[in-house]
Amino acid sequence: MISVDFKERKRQNLVRKKFDRAYKHLKNNRKQLKNKRGY
Repeated sequence: MISVDFKERKRQNLVRKKFDRAYKHLKNNRKQLKNKRGY
């Protein structure tokens, strides 16, 4: 049971990392779009 819980936690951490990276990427893209419009 402990190993299953560990695997589940590891998987959730991976998903969270992917989500955080995608969110940061989205924010950076929005900043670039604003800069381009400002130009």
